[in-house]
Amino acid sequence: IDASTEALAIAQRNAELHSLTDDEITFEQGDFETIDHSVFGVGKEKSNIDVILCNPPYSSVSEIHRLSTSNVMYEPHTALFCSNGTGPTGNYKVISNSLLRVVGNIERSSLNARYNISDENRCIFEIGHGQENDVKGIFMKKKTSEVEGRFHLMTSLRDHNDIVRCLVYKIDNKTS
Repeated sequence: IDASTEALAIAQRNAELHSLTDDEITFEQGDFETIDHSVFGVGKEKSNIDVILCNPPYSSVSEIHRLSTSNVMYEPHTALFCSNGTGPTGNYKVISNSLLRVVGNIERSSLNARYNISDENRCIFEIGHGQENDVKGIFMKKKTSEVEGRFHLMTSLRDHNDIVRCLVYKIDNKTS
């Protein structure tokens, strides 16, 4: 899921380069604030959700001096800088609530046969420098009026400078 048609086109070309088929990977234009269960498999015989990769904007414009020149020059600023007024980690709050809403809708859906939230699902989130504890706190335990879920931290991944840059979670859920 990406708001940018250009980013989706690049992702689709990368999928083709790696010989992934439409049955193995899905691309949708949109954002996590408006996502619903329909993007996960409507019109397909069965949709397995195994991996969600997420690299939301997680920098504020005031942090521009901390970013590499190549990022600032070549990355779209909408991909780098938070614009929703909730601060650098605000997107993770939106994402965690949206994922639980989607999982809850899938569980209750009359289209149950179309969906399979893999028991081995993984949600991989790229995070900004120094955001590890804040983002972990957001995903500790989430609850909406429809579903209570837990994001279990499986591991964290470090970059070449030994800085935590990705958090890998598994979603467990139960409907209320």
